[in-house]
Amino acid sequence: MMTREEIGAIRERAEDATVVVPIQTEIGNSGYGMHNAVVNAYHTDEQFIIREDIPKLLAEIERLQTNWRRLKEYVEGWRDKAFADHEAIEGEGARYFYGGRSGALTNVQDMINALEWEGEEC
Repeated sequence: MMTREEIGAIRERAEDATVVVPIQTEIGNSGYGMHNAVVNAYHTDEQFIIREDIPKLLAEIERLQTNWRRLKEYVEGWRDKAFADHEAIEGEGARYFYGGRSGALTNVQDMINALEWEGEEC
């Protein structure tokens, strides 16, 4: 898991990265058969960002997506079990217990769906 500090450092490097510009060359004649050349080259951070930061960010995205999928499967499984138990158990106390559990898991599932919907809008 990436820490907030690591993500912040990546954000800073991305914001501070030098823009790649073409190398500019000026060649002039000094008048005595000699030529002067001025070359402006810029150091860029793009290779470091590409090699180091992007793989870390992709791994973090994959980890979060995997955990999200597992959470959804977990909630759906327990919710289905709670509904099945609610229907199968005799007695009012048990029905209230399993009904409450299934309701709580339905609330969690609704929250997951709402977060996914918000994420699609971004």
